[in-house]
Amino acid sequence: MKGKGLIVITGCFHPGIENIAFYMEKLTSLPTHGVIGGFHLLGSSIEGLDSFISLLSSLNVKLIVPLHCTGDRQTKYLKEELGERVREGGVGMRVSIQ
Repeated sequence: MKGKGLIVITGCFHPGIENIAFYMEKLTSLPTHGVIGGFHLLGSSIEGLDSFISLLSSLNVKLIVPLHCTGDRQTKYLKEELGERVREGGVGMRVSIQ
C-alpha cells in the first residue's frame, strides 16, 4: 500500500502477529498498516486480549481484519476496544483503503 505501509495477510498468525509484523518491517523498512488473518485468540482471557490490543497499538496498526481462528467473542471485544480499525472479514471480502 503505497504511502501507508504494509498490509500483512496470512491464513493464520501461528508464529504470532508480533513476530510476523516485526520481521516484515525489518525486511522492508515499512510500518505495518494492516493485518488480516486468524489471530488464534479463541479461549483468550480479557487480559490476553488487552495484551494483543497493546501490541497492535505499539505497531500503530490502522486496519485489523480478524478471521476464522480469532473467535466471535474475541472479535467483538476487539471491535469494542478498537472501533472502526476492526473490520469484519470472510470469504470473498474486499478491502478498500483510502
